[in-house]
Amino acid sequence: AEQDNRAMEEQVIFEGAAAGLPLMMYLAGDICKSRGEHERALEYFERGAAMNNGMCLREAAEYYAKPCESNKRIPQNIQKALKYYERAAISPDYLDFNDHAYVTMQAIILRTLNIDGQSQDWSRIA
Repeated sequence: AEQDNRAMEEQVIFEGAAAGLPLMMYLAGDICKSRGEHERALEYFERGAAMNNGMCLREAAEYYAKPCESNKRIPQNIQKALKYYERAAISPDYLDFNDHAYVTMQAIILRTLNIDGQSQDWSRIA
């Protein structure tokens, strides 16, 4: 029964995302991410980011700032990450001070590392 409930919940989430609801895009991206479907997750996060959803902005920024083993097909893009972190930092969706502080710090760190326009090896720092 629990399996059925989860399947129904996920169906509602994916339908909500398809209907263009930013929170549902975040939740759909989160489901894909937990399944290791990183490119699909990023698509949802970027769609939510286009609608200025703070959580989607943060997740999209993370994918571009810190490429990891599991998502080699998503190339690092510091400029994109920085843009998303900066927009996330002023998003009204963040009710949690820690979230605001985190994305603001990431934006500051990226801007500092990237003064010369060269991408740094992020893995050495993070």
